[in-house]
Amino acid sequence: MRFEVIRKRLSSALAAVGGSLALAGSALAQTAAVNCHVEWAPMRDGVKLATEVYMPGGPGPFPVVLQRSPYNRGPPNPGSNCNNTQLQFLASNGYAALLQDVRGRYRSQGVMNAMQQEASDGYDAVEWAAAQQWSTGKVGLFGGSYVGLTQWQPAIHTPPHLAAIAPQVTASDYHDHWTYVNGAFDLWFAQSWLLLTFAGEQYMRNLEASGASPAEVQSQTAAWIANGRANILTDWVWKLPLTSFDNYRTLAPYYYDWIAHPNYDDFWAKMDIETRYENVKVPALNIGGWYDIFQVGTVRNFQQMQREAGTRDARTGTHLVMRSSCHACPAGTKAGDIDFGSDNALDMNSLLVRWFDRWLKGVRNGVENEAPVRIFVMVPPDTGMTGSGFWMTADSFPPPGTGTLKLGLSSGGRANGPDGLSKSRFPGIE
Repeated sequence: MRFEVIRKRLSSALAAVGGSLALAGSALAQTAAVNCHVEWAPMRDGVKLATEVYMPGGPGPFPVVLQRSPYNRGPPNPGSNCNNTQLQFLASNGYAALLQDVRGRYRSQGVMNAMQQEASDGYDAVEWAAAQQWSTGKVGLFGGSYVGLTQWQPAIHTPPHLAAIAPQVTASDYHDHWTYVNGAFDLWFAQSWLLLTFAGEQYMRNLEASGASPAEVQSQTAAWIANGRANILTDWVWKLPLTSFDNYRTLAPYYYDWIAHPNYDDFWAKMDIETRYENVKVPALNIGGWYDIFQVGTVRNFQQMQREAGTRDARTGTHLVMRSSCHACPAGTKAGDIDFGSDNALDMNSLLVRWFDRWLKGVRNGVENEAPVRIFVMVPPDTGMTGSGFWMTADSFPPPGTGTLKLGLSSGGRANGPDGLSKSRFPGIE
Protein backbone atom coordinates (compact mmCIF):
# COMPACT_ATOMS: atom_id res chain seq x y z
CA MET A 1 0.00 0.00 0.00
CA ARG A 2 2.80 2.39 0.88
CA PHE A 3 4.56 1.73 -2.42
CA GLU A 4 1.32 2.19 -4.37
CA VAL A 5 0.71 5.62 -2.84
CA ILE A 6 4.25 6.77 -3.59
CA ARG A 7 4.10 5.20 -7.06
CA LYS A 8 1.00 7.20 -7.89
CA ARG A 9 2.66 10.39 -6.69
CA LEU A 10 5.80 9.65 -8.68
CA SER A 11 3.81 8.79 -11.81
CA SER A 12 1.71 11.94 -11.54
CA ALA A 13 4.87 14.00 -11.20
CA LEU A 14 6.67 12.59 -14.24
CA ALA A 15 4.80 14.81 -16.65
CA ALA A 16 5.61 17.77 -14.44
CA VAL A 17 9.25 16.83 -14.08
CA GLY A 18 9.87 15.98 -17.69
CA GLY A 19 7.36 18.04 -19.58
CA SER A 20 5.11 20.63 -18.04
CA LEU A 21 6.22 22.13 -14.74
CA ALA A 22 3.44 24.72 -14.68
CA LEU A 23 1.90 25.00 -11.23
CA ALA A 24 -1.22 26.71 -9.89
CA GLY A 25 -2.42 29.94 -11.46
CA SER A 26 -0.81 29.60 -14.88
CA ALA A 27 -2.96 30.57 -17.84
CA LEU A 28 -1.79 29.62 -21.30
CA ALA A 29 -1.41 32.45 -23.78
CA GLN A 30 -2.93 32.16 -27.23
CA THR A 31 -1.00 29.45 -29.06
CA ALA A 32 -2.77 29.43 -32.42
CA ALA A 33 0.26 31.00 -34.15
CA VAL A 34 2.73 28.50 -32.69
CA ASN A 35 3.94 25.77 -35.03
CA CYS A 36 6.09 22.77 -34.24
CA HIS A 37 8.36 20.42 -36.12
CA VAL A 38 11.03 17.87 -35.21
CA GLU A 39 14.71 18.39 -35.98
CA TRP A 40 17.68 16.10 -35.33
CA ALA A 41 20.54 17.65 -33.38
CA PRO A 42 23.92 15.98 -34.08
CA MET A 43 26.22 15.30 -31.16
CA ARG A 44 30.01 15.26 -31.43
CA ASP A 45 30.07 11.48 -31.97
CA GLY A 46 27.43 11.58 -34.72
CA VAL A 47 24.47 10.44 -32.63
CA LYS A 48 21.36 12.51 -33.42
CA LEU A 49 18.87 13.62 -30.81
CA ALA A 50 15.21 14.21 -31.64
CA THR A 51 14.24 17.80 -30.86
CA GLU A 52 10.75 19.27 -31.02
CA VAL A 53 11.02 22.91 -32.14
CA TYR A 54 8.06 25.11 -31.20
CA MET A 55 8.21 28.36 -33.17
CA PRO A 56 6.30 31.60 -32.58
CA GLY A 57 4.39 33.20 -35.40
CA GLY A 58 6.12 36.09 -37.12
CA PRO A 59 9.67 36.70 -38.27
CA GLY A 60 12.63 35.47 -36.28
CA PRO A 61 15.22 34.90 -35.13
CA PHE A 62 14.24 34.14 -31.53
CA PRO A 63 16.07 33.41 -28.30
CA VAL A 64 15.98 29.70 -27.46
CA VAL A 65 14.69 27.94 -24.35
CA LEU A 66 15.64 24.29 -24.28
CA GLN A 67 14.50 21.40 -22.14
CA ARG A 68 16.49 18.16 -22.43
CA SER A 69 14.45 15.34 -20.95
CA PRO A 70 14.50 11.55 -20.60
CA TYR A 71 10.81 11.65 -19.60
CA ASN A 72 9.23 12.49 -22.95
CA ARG A 73 7.77 9.01 -23.02
CA GLY A 74 7.10 6.62 -20.20
CA PRO A 75 4.67 3.75 -19.87
CA PRO A 76 1.77 4.24 -20.33
CA ASN A 77 2.42 7.82 -21.55
CA PRO A 78 2.75 7.71 -25.37
CA GLY A 79 5.11 10.69 -25.37
CA SER A 80 5.03 14.24 -26.60
CA ASN A 81 4.20 14.68 -30.26
CA CYS A 82 4.56 18.45 -30.69
CA ASN A 83 1.74 18.88 -28.17
CA ASN A 84 3.57 20.00 -25.02
CA THR A 85 1.53 22.85 -23.56
CA GLN A 86 4.39 24.45 -21.62
CA LEU A 87 6.58 24.62 -24.72
CA GLN A 88 3.62 26.08 -26.64
CA PHE A 89 3.25 28.72 -23.93
CA LEU A 90 6.92 29.68 -24.08
CA ALA A 91 6.83 29.85 -27.88
CA SER A 92 3.76 32.08 -27.73
CA ASN A 93 5.83 34.44 -25.61
CA GLY A 94 8.48 34.92 -28.26
CA TYR A 95 10.87 31.99 -27.82
CA ALA A 96 12.02 29.15 -30.00
CA ALA A 97 11.07 26.52 -27.43
CA LEU A 98 12.82 23.17 -27.75
CA LEU A 99 12.02 19.80 -26.19
CA GLN A 100 14.82 17.31 -26.75
CA ASP A 101 14.83 13.57 -26.04
CA VAL A 102 18.17 12.81 -24.39
CA ARG A 103 20.44 10.14 -25.80
CA GLY A 104 18.86 6.69 -25.80
CA ARG A 105 15.33 7.89 -24.94
CA TYR A 106 12.12 7.89 -26.97
CA ARG A 107 12.94 9.02 -30.54
CA SER A 108 16.63 9.82 -30.06
CA GLN A 109 19.48 7.64 -31.23
CA GLY A 110 22.16 6.12 -29.05
CA VAL A 111 22.33 4.18 -25.81
CA MET A 112 21.64 5.91 -22.53
CA ASN A 113 24.35 6.24 -19.91
CA ALA A 114 22.38 8.08 -17.25
CA MET A 115 23.99 11.18 -15.72
CA GLN A 116 27.38 10.73 -17.39
CA GLN A 117 26.20 11.52 -20.93
CA GLU A 118 24.60 14.88 -20.18
CA ALA A 119 27.67 17.12 -19.95
CA SER A 120 28.91 16.66 -23.52
CA ASP A 121 25.46 16.15 -25.04
CA GLY A 122 24.07 19.19 -23.24
CA TYR A 123 27.00 21.33 -24.34
CA ASP A 124 26.55 20.20 -27.95
CA ALA A 125 22.78 20.75 -27.83
CA VAL A 126 23.20 24.33 -26.60
CA GLU A 127 25.73 25.17 -29.27
CA TRP A 128 23.65 23.47 -31.99
CA ALA A 129 20.55 25.46 -30.97
CA ALA A 130 22.53 28.71 -30.95
CA ALA A 131 23.75 28.12 -34.51
CA GLN A 132 20.33 27.58 -36.12
CA GLN A 133 18.96 30.22 -38.48
CA TRP A 134 15.88 30.68 -36.27
CA SER A 135 18.05 31.42 -33.20
CA THR A 136 19.46 34.70 -31.89
CA GLY A 137 22.36 32.75 -30.42
CA LYS A 138 21.18 33.08 -26.81
CA VAL A 139 20.06 29.82 -25.17
CA GLY A 140 18.41 29.15 -21.81
CA LEU A 141 17.83 25.77 -20.14
CA PHE A 142 14.99 24.81 -17.82
CA GLY A 143 13.26 21.87 -16.13
CA GLY A 144 13.37 19.82 -12.95
CA SER A 145 14.82 16.74 -11.27
CA TYR A 146 16.92 14.85 -13.86
CA VAL A 147 16.06 17.70 -16.23
CA GLY A 148 17.86 19.95 -13.76
CA LEU A 149 20.88 17.67 -14.05
CA THR A 150 20.76 18.15 -17.84
CA GLN A 151 21.27 21.89 -17.18
CA TRP A 152 23.99 21.84 -14.53
CA GLN A 153 26.13 19.27 -16.36
CA PRO A 154 26.71 21.41 -19.47
CA ALA A 155 26.74 24.63 -17.40
CA ILE A 156 29.84 23.54 -15.46
CA HIS A 157 31.61 23.20 -18.83
CA THR A 158 30.72 26.75 -19.92
CA PRO A 159 28.99 26.56 -23.33
CA PRO A 160 29.68 29.94 -24.98
CA HIS A 161 26.07 30.54 -26.01
CA LEU A 162 24.39 29.56 -22.74
CA ALA A 163 22.75 32.69 -21.27
CA ALA A 164 20.72 31.47 -18.26
CA ILE A 165 19.42 28.33 -16.56
CA ALA A 166 16.37 27.58 -14.42
CA PRO A 167 17.00 24.28 -12.58
CA GLN A 168 14.14 23.05 -10.43
CA VAL A 169 14.05 20.42 -7.65
CA THR A 170 17.49 19.03 -8.47
CA ALA A 171 20.73 18.12 -6.74
CA SER A 172 24.25 19.50 -6.44
CA ASP A 173 26.12 16.22 -5.83
CA TYR A 174 25.02 13.02 -7.56
CA HIS A 175 26.72 10.78 -5.05
CA ASP A 176 25.38 12.27 -1.83
CA HIS A 177 21.71 13.21 -1.58
CA TRP A 178 20.85 11.50 -4.85
CA THR A 179 22.23 7.99 -5.27
CA TYR A 180 23.54 7.67 -1.72
CA VAL A 181 22.32 9.41 1.42
CA ASN A 182 24.89 9.84 4.18
CA GLY A 183 26.83 6.92 2.73
CA ALA A 184 23.92 4.49 2.35
CA PHE A 185 22.76 3.45 -1.12
CA ASP A 186 19.21 4.75 -1.62
CA LEU A 187 18.03 1.33 -2.74
CA TRP A 188 14.28 1.77 -2.97
CA PHE A 189 14.55 5.16 -4.65
CA ALA A 190 16.99 3.89 -7.28
CA GLN A 191 15.00 0.77 -8.08
CA SER A 192 11.57 2.42 -8.15
CA TRP A 193 12.79 5.43 -10.17
CA LEU A 194 14.26 3.21 -12.85
CA LEU A 195 11.29 0.86 -12.86
CA LEU A 196 8.84 3.63 -13.63
CA THR A 197 11.07 5.63 -15.95
CA PHE A 198 14.34 4.62 -17.59
CA ALA A 199 14.13 0.82 -17.42
CA GLY A 200 10.47 0.78 -18.42
CA GLU A 201 11.11 2.99 -21.43
CA GLN A 202 14.15 0.92 -22.44
CA TYR A 203 11.96 -2.18 -22.25
CA MET A 204 9.67 -0.51 -24.79
CA ARG A 205 12.59 0.41 -27.06
CA ASN A 206 13.87 -3.16 -27.00
CA LEU A 207 10.47 -4.52 -27.97
CA GLU A 208 10.15 -1.99 -30.78
CA ALA A 209 13.62 -2.93 -32.07
CA SER A 210 12.58 -6.59 -32.11
CA GLY A 211 9.68 -5.80 -34.44
CA ALA A 212 6.88 -6.15 -31.91
CA SER A 213 3.61 -4.46 -32.86
CA PRO A 214 2.50 -1.34 -30.98
CA ALA A 215 -0.15 -3.39 -29.19
CA GLU A 216 2.42 -5.98 -28.13
CA VAL A 217 4.79 -3.26 -26.96
CA GLN A 218 2.12 -1.71 -24.75
CA SER A 219 0.81 -4.97 -23.30
CA GLN A 220 4.21 -6.54 -22.62
CA THR A 221 5.62 -3.35 -21.11
CA ALA A 222 2.56 -2.97 -18.88
CA ALA A 223 2.98 -6.57 -17.72
CA TRP A 224 6.69 -6.07 -16.98
CA ILE A 225 6.04 -2.93 -14.93
CA ALA A 226 3.14 -4.57 -13.09
CA ASN A 227 5.44 -7.42 -12.13
CA GLY A 228 7.99 -4.93 -10.83
CA ARG A 229 5.41 -3.08 -8.79
CA ALA A 230 4.27 -6.34 -7.26
CA ASN A 231 7.76 -7.51 -6.37
CA ILE A 232 9.89 -4.47 -5.61
CA LEU A 233 9.15 -4.36 -1.87
CA THR A 234 8.72 -8.09 -1.32
CA ASP A 235 11.64 -9.35 -3.40
CA TRP A 236 13.78 -6.82 -5.28
CA VAL A 237 15.02 -4.68 -2.38
CA TRP A 238 15.89 -7.76 -0.30
CA LYS A 239 18.42 -9.27 -2.68
CA LEU A 240 21.95 -9.34 -1.21
CA PRO A 241 24.57 -8.62 -2.23
CA LEU A 242 23.12 -5.69 -4.17
CA THR A 243 24.83 -6.90 -7.34
CA SER A 244 22.78 -10.12 -7.27
CA PHE A 245 19.73 -8.15 -8.43
CA ASP A 246 19.80 -8.75 -12.21
CA ASN A 247 16.64 -7.10 -13.52
CA TYR A 248 18.42 -4.00 -14.82
CA ARG A 249 21.49 -5.65 -16.42
CA THR A 250 20.36 -4.91 -19.98
CA LEU A 251 17.75 -2.22 -19.29
CA ALA A 252 19.73 0.14 -17.04
CA PRO A 253 23.33 -1.09 -16.69
CA TYR A 254 24.41 2.23 -15.15
CA TYR A 255 22.55 1.11 -12.00
CA TYR A 256 25.45 -1.28 -11.38
CA ASP A 257 27.98 1.51 -11.92
CA TRP A 258 26.32 3.36 -9.04
CA ILE A 259 26.61 0.30 -6.81
CA ALA A 260 30.23 -0.24 -7.85
CA HIS A 261 31.16 3.22 -6.56
CA PRO A 262 29.82 3.43 -3.00
CA ASN A 263 32.30 6.13 -2.00
CA TYR A 264 32.89 9.53 -3.54
CA ASP A 265 35.62 8.89 -6.09
CA ASP A 266 36.61 9.95 -9.60
CA PHE A 267 33.42 8.43 -11.00
CA TRP A 268 31.33 10.95 -9.07
CA ALA A 269 33.89 13.76 -9.03
CA LYS A 270 33.79 14.26 -12.79
CA MET A 271 30.06 15.10 -12.52
CA ASP A 272 30.23 17.08 -9.28
CA ILE A 273 28.75 20.57 -9.53
CA GLU A 274 30.01 21.64 -6.11
CA THR A 275 33.63 21.79 -7.24
CA ARG A 276 32.94 23.75 -10.45
CA TYR A 277 30.67 26.72 -9.73
CA GLU A 278 33.40 29.05 -10.98
CA ASN A 279 32.86 27.56 -14.46
CA VAL A 280 29.21 28.60 -14.48
CA LYS A 281 29.07 32.03 -16.10
CA VAL A 282 25.29 32.54 -16.22
CA PRO A 283 22.55 33.28 -13.65
CA ALA A 284 20.60 30.32 -12.23
CA LEU A 285 16.98 30.44 -11.07
CA ASN A 286 16.93 27.69 -8.42
CA ILE A 287 13.41 26.51 -7.58
CA GLY A 288 12.79 23.95 -4.85
CA GLY A 289 10.44 22.60 -2.22
CA TRP A 290 10.79 22.27 1.53
CA TYR A 291 9.80 18.59 1.40
CA ASP A 292 11.61 17.82 -1.84
CA ILE A 293 14.17 15.01 -1.91
CA PHE A 294 16.67 17.42 -3.49
CA GLN A 295 16.07 20.30 -1.11
CA VAL A 296 19.67 20.19 0.11
CA GLY A 297 21.09 20.41 -3.41
CA THR A 298 18.76 23.23 -4.45
CA VAL A 299 19.90 25.38 -1.54
CA ARG A 300 23.58 24.48 -1.96
CA ASN A 301 23.49 25.40 -5.64
CA PHE A 302 22.12 28.82 -4.81
CA GLN A 303 24.50 29.47 -1.93
CA GLN A 304 27.61 28.45 -3.80
CA MET A 305 26.63 30.26 -6.99
CA GLN A 306 26.28 33.48 -5.00
CA ARG A 307 29.82 33.03 -3.68
CA GLU A 308 31.71 31.27 -6.46
CA ALA A 309 30.03 31.67 -9.88
CA GLY A 310 32.33 32.77 -12.68
CA THR A 311 30.85 36.17 -13.53
CA ARG A 312 29.32 39.07 -11.64
CA ASP A 313 25.95 38.56 -13.38
CA ALA A 314 26.00 34.90 -12.40
CA ARG A 315 26.78 35.71 -8.76
CA THR A 316 24.40 38.63 -8.27
CA GLY A 317 21.73 37.38 -10.68
CA THR A 318 21.27 33.89 -9.26
CA HIS A 319 17.99 33.46 -7.37
CA LEU A 320 16.36 30.98 -5.01
CA VAL A 321 12.61 30.29 -4.77
CA MET A 322 11.43 27.77 -2.16
CA ARG A 323 7.82 26.80 -1.51
CA SER A 324 5.99 24.08 0.36
CA SER A 325 6.03 21.12 -2.01
CA CYS A 326 7.53 17.67 -2.41
CA HIS A 327 9.21 15.95 -5.30
CA ALA A 328 6.34 13.77 -6.44
CA CYS A 329 3.43 15.87 -5.21
CA PRO A 330 0.71 16.70 -7.73
CA ALA A 331 0.64 20.33 -8.82
CA GLY A 332 -1.14 22.56 -6.34
CA THR A 333 -0.68 23.94 -2.85
CA LYS A 334 -0.40 20.68 -0.91
CA ALA A 335 2.73 19.11 0.50
CA GLY A 336 1.70 15.53 1.18
CA ASP A 337 -1.55 15.67 3.13
CA ILE A 338 -1.19 19.27 4.31
CA ASP A 339 -2.65 22.08 2.22
CA PHE A 340 -0.79 25.31 2.92
CA GLY A 341 -3.37 27.44 1.15
CA SER A 342 -3.55 29.65 -1.90
CA ASP A 343 -0.53 31.72 -0.82
CA ASN A 344 1.60 28.65 -1.48
CA ALA A 345 0.80 28.78 -5.20
CA LEU A 346 3.50 29.51 -7.74
CA ASP A 347 2.88 30.44 -11.37
CA MET A 348 5.81 28.60 -12.89
CA ASN A 349 5.19 29.60 -16.50
CA SER A 350 5.07 33.32 -15.72
CA LEU A 351 8.15 32.98 -13.52
CA LEU A 352 10.10 31.36 -16.37
CA VAL A 353 9.01 33.94 -18.94
CA ARG A 354 10.07 36.82 -16.69
CA TRP A 355 13.41 35.16 -15.99
CA PHE A 356 14.24 34.44 -19.61
CA ASP A 357 12.91 37.80 -20.81
CA ARG A 358 15.58 39.41 -18.65
CA TRP A 359 18.54 37.19 -19.47
CA LEU A 360 17.79 36.09 -23.05
CA LYS A 361 15.92 39.10 -24.45
CA GLY A 362 17.58 41.79 -22.35
CA VAL A 363 14.23 43.17 -21.16
CA ARG A 364 14.76 45.48 -18.19
CA ASN A 365 11.89 44.05 -16.18
CA GLY A 366 13.51 44.45 -12.77
CA VAL A 367 14.42 40.80 -12.18
CA GLU A 368 18.04 41.70 -11.51
CA ASN A 369 16.97 44.23 -8.86
CA GLU A 370 14.74 41.89 -6.89
CA ALA A 371 15.82 40.16 -3.69
CA PRO A 372 17.72 36.98 -4.63
CA VAL A 373 15.82 34.85 -2.12
CA ARG A 374 12.06 34.33 -2.07
CA ILE A 375 10.82 31.70 0.36
CA PHE A 376 7.44 30.54 1.58
CA VAL A 377 7.38 30.34 5.38
CA MET A 378 5.08 27.50 6.43
CA VAL A 379 2.60 27.74 9.29
CA PRO A 380 1.56 24.14 9.96
CA PRO A 381 -1.86 23.49 11.48
CA ASP A 382 -2.19 22.66 15.16
CA THR A 383 -4.85 20.15 14.16
CA GLY A 384 -6.30 18.97 10.88
CA MET A 385 -4.85 19.15 7.39
CA THR A 386 -5.06 22.87 6.52
CA GLY A 387 -2.15 25.13 7.19
CA SER A 388 -1.12 28.55 5.93
CA GLY A 389 2.00 30.60 5.38
CA PHE A 390 3.51 33.71 3.90
CA TRP A 391 6.28 34.73 1.51
CA MET A 392 9.39 36.59 2.57
CA THR A 393 12.45 37.85 0.72
CA ALA A 394 16.11 38.12 1.64
CA ASP A 395 19.49 38.75 0.10
CA SER A 396 20.96 35.43 1.16
CA PHE A 397 20.01 32.06 2.61
CA PRO A 398 19.50 31.46 5.46
CA PRO A 399 18.02 34.95 5.82
CA PRO A 400 20.03 37.23 8.13
CA GLY A 401 18.92 36.86 11.76
CA THR A 402 17.82 33.25 11.30
CA GLY A 403 18.34 31.14 14.39
CA THR A 404 18.90 27.39 14.54
CA LEU A 405 17.15 25.33 17.19
CA LYS A 406 17.84 21.63 17.65
CA LEU A 407 14.94 19.71 19.17
CA GLY A 408 15.73 16.57 21.10
CA LEU A 409 13.60 13.71 22.39
CA SER A 410 13.25 13.20 26.12
CA SER A 411 12.80 10.02 28.11
CA GLY A 412 9.57 9.18 29.89
CA GLY A 413 7.36 8.86 26.83
CA ARG A 414 6.52 12.57 26.61
CA ALA A 415 8.43 13.41 23.42
CA ASN A 416 5.30 14.65 21.63
CA GLY A 417 4.09 16.82 24.50
CA PRO A 418 5.20 20.10 26.05
CA ASP A 419 7.64 18.22 28.25
CA GLY A 420 9.32 16.60 25.27
CA LEU A 421 11.89 19.38 25.02
CA SER A 422 14.79 19.54 27.40
CA LYS A 423 14.63 23.13 28.62
CA SER A 424 17.98 22.78 30.30
CA ARG A 425 19.58 22.04 26.91
CA PHE A 426 17.61 24.70 25.03
CA PRO A 427 17.35 27.83 27.17
CA GLY A 428 14.74 30.32 26.13
CA ILE A 429 12.12 27.71 25.19
CA GLU A 430 8.80 28.49 26.84
